[in-house]
Amino acid sequence: SGMQNEKILLVVLPSCDNLSYAKQLAAVQSKAQENGYTCLTLNTYRHPKAENNVLQCLRCMPLSGAIFLYQPDNISLLERANALKPCVVVCDRNLNVKLDTIEVNSYGIGQLIAEHMIRQGHTSVAYVATSLNAKYVTRVQRLEGIKETYRKNGFPEDAVKVITLQSEDISPRGAVEDYAAGILLTNRVLDRYSETITGIIGYNDMICLGIFDAIKARGYHVPQDYSVIGCDNISLSEMSSISLTTVEHYPHLRARDATELLIKKIDNAHDNATDVSTMGVTRVEFEPKMIIRNSTKNINKKSHS
Repeated sequence: SGMQNEKILLVVLPSCDNLSYAKQLAAVQSKAQENGYTCLTLNTYRHPKAENNVLQCLRCMPLSGAIFLYQPDNISLLERANALKPCVVVCDRNLNVKLDTIEVNSYGIGQLIAEHMIRQGHTSVAYVATSLNAKYVTRVQRLEGIKETYRKNGFPEDAVKVITLQSEDISPRGAVEDYAAGILLTNRVLDRYSETITGIIGYNDMICLGIFDAIKARGYHVPQDYSVIGCDNISLSEMSSISLTTVEHYPHLRARDATELLIKKIDNAHDNATDVSTMGVTRVEFEPKMIIRNSTKNINKKSHS
């Protein structure tokens, strides 16, 4: 049938609320287009049911392969999907899965963030994230990088105060969007630690937009009263009114590489020249980079009053 040779890729993402995924999706689409492929996207909102729909899509639709732009809740899904059609996943390193992965070193990202804050004199900070359960490996790893770096610099365990929806016992009906969570959690942070902390670390840039608004709503200013630092370097972060210090870890380049890798796998599967199972697993990693803007300030230089 004419459908057999359609060149269609399935792109699986958690949601487009976070602009970082929108940027990744654009990168996948442009690389796919270059190679004559069309993309279909599936937003799962990390719901297990929606994640399982991926298998149904791979079975019933004329798809050439799939790219996961995040690590699904159900890891076994990845190997089951890969058994149906070629698949690639963009994820945290150390993901124990026999699959081609484009990796990010979340621990290293946490380290960068903490080093920047420590250099600027922030000895007590809050870390704000929506969720920290095992589902979100990258979140746990990033926080480890932050805590470990503070520890290694001789700061006490409570130098990094962790505030998440779980720690606050807020059970979200459905997914709480990052921006809304940023506001909600920052209010908790300020209720409790406004006197002790000098900086707030947001899990990502979208959360930081909420952190900014919560700080302003209380009559405080960034960075005069509190420094704020994020991660992802989404396009909004460059706007002069936001000017967010953040970490660029090249999610769009990872997505682009994942697409290239997937197309190679598909071609190899078609040629049958190489048995895909013996191709070995490809792993690519990008070094994260600190982008320093105006939302963090050095508080070491206290003026002598």
